[in-house]
Amino acid sequence: MPNGSDYAELWMRAPEQIGQYLPGPIGTAMTILAATDIAITDTDKTNLVQLLNEASKDYLSDSSNAESMTALNKMIDRLGTGSTNTHLQSIIKGNVESNVAKTQKGNESSNFGDHVKKEQEINAGKGTGGYLNKPEQGGTLNIGAGNKPIEGAYNISHPDYPMGKNVYPGNANDLSNIATGSQNKVIIDNPYGYKPINNEVMRVLNKDGVLIIRGGGGNKYIRNIEKIAADNGLKLVEKKTISSKGYTQSDGSPIKNPTINEYIFKKK
Repeated sequence: MPNGSDYAELWMRAPEQIGQYLPGPIGTAMTILAATDIAITDTDKTNLVQLLNEASKDYLSDSSNAESMTALNKMIDRLGTGSTNTHLQSIIKGNVESNVAKTQKGNESSNFGDHVKKEQEINAGKGTGGYLNKPEQGGTLNIGAGNKPIEGAYNISHPDYPMGKNVYPGNANDLSNIATGSQNKVIIDNPYGYKPINNEVMRVLNKDGVLIIRGGGGNKYIRNIEKIAADNGLKLVEKKTISSKGYTQSDGSPIKNPTINEYIFKKK
């Protein structure tokens, strides 16, 4: 690789062929120096060659070349100011258009960066619309989500039953993909086929974590739930009757009773 004083000489051996592969201002400066019908003073030529060498050196060494490129751009603009040479004006116009295109491309890259950031968030567990696509430390686990996932939670449902968008296959008796003590809150709606307070649920719920269980009075899986909770180190914080509207059975059908019970427990 040539030293800093040789770039202009090297480029000028084939300015048109080489210039197309180099950034706009460098290629523009090469075109001006190669043009036989553009007269510039010896001083301007010397300055242009020097700035061309500096910008080329920074560009090829992967250094930050913002200052050298800016200086070269200013020099090119100054040469065009007040000049009546149509060829030079055409070259200057091409340089301006190149800079505009570069700016637009930069903006597109910024937008692309936003997309990349979003994809990284999704891969990190912050799924689209705020729904988690995997459990997170200190997060919320919603078991039996069915067709009604909760935003901000990792929603799972048994694969034998309906699952809506942003709901993932899961088994309340096997939460091995969720770290021990990682969940601040666990929500279980209308449990069917399993005990809502079991070893796995208790394992993933962290200390002082909240467990919310909802279900109708006739649901045998929440029968004696308060005693079972106490036996497992859970303190009943609140018990209330709420409307069953919006809640469904495991098969996706509406709950027939107009109300269901909601229990809120806290791990001691």
